[in-house]
Amino acid sequence: MATEEDVQTKLKACCAMCMGYLNDLKDTPQIEESKDFDSVKFKDTMAKLGQILSHDATKLTLACKPPRQPADAIKMIQEISNTLFRLLGFYHSIPISAGRAYLAAYTSLMRGVLQGTHTLCSTFSGDAPTFMIPTAVLWENCAALGKSPKNNEEAVRKLWIGFEETLKDAKSEAREMLNEEEDEDDFEDSEDSEEEEAKEKPTEDQIAAKKAITEKCVQLTDLTVLIYKKIEVRCLDLGSIEWLDRVSEHGNNVVDETDVLISQLYEEDADAMTVFVNKHVKQCIDLVKIAQEVAKDEHAKWFEMCATKLETLTIKA
Repeated sequence: MATEEDVQTKLKACCAMCMGYLNDLKDTPQIEESKDFDSVKFKDTMAKLGQILSHDATKLTLACKPPRQPADAIKMIQEISNTLFRLLGFYHSIPISAGRAYLAAYTSLMRGVLQGTHTLCSTFSGDAPTFMIPTAVLWENCAALGKSPKNNEEAVRKLWIGFEETLKDAKSEAREMLNEEEDEDDFEDSEDSEEEEAKEKPTEDQIAAKKAITEKCVQLTDLTVLIYKKIEVRCLDLGSIEWLDRVSEHGNNVVDETDVLISQLYEEDADAMTVFVNKHVKQCIDLVKIAQEVAKDEHAKWFEMCATKLETLTIKA
C-alpha cells in the first residue's frame, strides 16, 4: 500500500526531472535539418499536449491537495511526468533549419511549463496552503502553447511588434526631454537658493549644444520607428528563414542601442553623446541594408532614401 513517504519521493523525483529538462533546454539542438518537419502540424501537436498537461495539472491538484490518498496522488504525479516527457520529446524534434527565432519561442514556452510544474510539485511537498496559485500559473503556461508560432516568420513578427512598442516609448521619452529643455529655456527663476547659486551652471553654448543633440536624437528615434514599421509591413513576409533570423537579431541590437542612447542623453553632455548617436546611426544603416535585400520596387527606393537621411544624422568629428 502506498504511503505519504512514497508521495514525497515521487514529488521530489518529478521536481528533479523538471530541473533536468530545464538544463537540457540550454543544449544546442541535435537535428540540423529535417525534410519531414512540419511546423504547422508541430504547433497543433504542442497545443494539444498543452491541453493534456493542463488537465493533468488540474487532476494533480485534486489528487494531491490535503487530505489526499497516496495512491491517487502517485498516479497523477506519474501522469504529469509522462506528459512532460512527451512534450520534451516533440520539442527536441525541432531542427535548427526551422529558424532560431522559432526555436527560441518554443524554448521559452517549454521553460514556462517546466518551471510551472516544478513549482506546483514543490508546493505539494510542503503544507500546500497556496496550491491554487501555482496551478493557475501552470494553466496559463499550458494555454500559451496554443498560441505558439506556426513558423519562423510568425515568431519574428511577434518579436518585432515588441521591438516597435519599445521604440515608440523611446521616441516619446526623447520628445519629452526636448520639451523639458525648451521649457527650461523659457523659465527664469529669480529666487535661486544660495546652494543653487553656488553650483556651476551650464553656459548658453552648452545649453544650445545639448538641445541640438536632443533634437537629433528625436529625429533619429522618429526615423527608427518608421524603419521598423516599414520592415514589418513590407519585408517580413518576403524573407527566408535565415534572413528573418538576421533581421530579428539585428533589430534587437538596434533596440538595445536605442535604450542606451536615450539613457545616456540624461547623463552625458553634447560632446560625449557623439559616440552614442553615431553608433546608433550605423546600426540603423546596417538594418536598412538587411531590409534592402528583400525590399522591392518603391519600397526599395524608400529604404535607399532612408539610408541617405540617416547619413545626414551622423555627427562629424
